[in-house]
Amino acid sequence: MSNAIEAKGKSIVCFEIVVHNDDRKKIEKETVRFAKNTKIFNTRPVIIKPDSGAENLVPIVTESLKKFGFHLIGCQTEKQHPESVAKTEKREITAVHKTIRSGQSYEIDGDMVLFGNLNSGAEIKATGNIVILGNNSGIVHAGANGNEGAVIFSMKLLSPQIRIADKVARAPRENRAEIEPEIAFLSSGTIIVQSYSDWLIRNEKLNLGI
Repeated sequence: MSNAIEAKGKSIVCFEIVVHNDDRKKIEKETVRFAKNTKIFNTRPVIIKPDSGAENLVPIVTESLKKFGFHLIGCQTEKQHPESVAKTEKREITAVHKTIRSGQSYEIDGDMVLFGNLNSGAEIKATGNIVILGNNSGIVHAGANGNEGAVIFSMKLLSPQIRIADKVARAPRENRAEIEPEIAFLSSGTIIVQSYSDWLIRNEKLNLGI
């Protein structure tokens, strides 16, 4: 394989960046080159997919792409821990390009990607994952059909209520003025909210059995 990394169109709203090489220096160099020359991708969610043997270099790719404004929403490896990622069976992805205002609600069969804000008093319910590329101040329910592997991704999580399957929680109450993208997921029956970077590191440790 000539390129250490490459991009593939996973869906209309999501791209997949495949890591082919386990050479750290080559990955670092090509990731920066790729990020500078393919800015079209940084307006859409991105999933990183390392080939077998390249899983340990995912954090390097992640940090490089984040510096160039890419919205990374997940990592898919060949060896997956049941808690580390959402279920990977094919689901429909619904994209909404607007701000959802108070009193409005969406109920989706599959995954939903919102390119905008979810205002206070608005609600989203989906049987799959919910990705909000904006502020999340509304009520969100992922895995509404009982899927405990579903996740909720937000650029800024301020929601008064988040649900995954039949579990309920709310965003942490601490000062949220300076915050990075976050993910809410289920672990041992409890909803956990983590920064995306911490979640990705946790995910890779689980996948690698660390």
